[in-house]
Amino acid sequence: MNTHPDQIATWELNDRIEAALKDLAAGCSDLAGVARKLLETGCTGDREKCGTCPVARWLYLKLGLNPLADSVYVTGPQAAVMLGHAVFSDYVRAPELVELFVSEFDGGQFGELQARS
Repeated sequence: MNTHPDQIATWELNDRIEAALKDLAAGCSDLAGVARKLLETGCTGDREKCGTCPVARWLYLKLGLNPLADSVYVTGPQAAVMLGHAVFSDYVRAPELVELFVSEFDGGQFGELQARS
């Protein structure tokens, strides 16, 4: 994010989350397009795990977050970020295509994005 967590306002973090989620949906006409974009960037993850699903990993990547210090929560229709213990975002609404992707992924679709243990 190129900004120390103590130096970023909640509204700015919210804006960055919203932009990253819109970027994921941009240029995609269907769920397969979202899956392709995630796969191309190496964003695989775990089903029904709000902090390690492919969309959460996309946010870690696009926002330049540190998975050892920061936290991402994706609930399907919404996403939130906590930077260390200093800054908490609001829950930011995901674009409909991203929301549907999370639901379908958690339901067993897009096995190519399931993290390998």
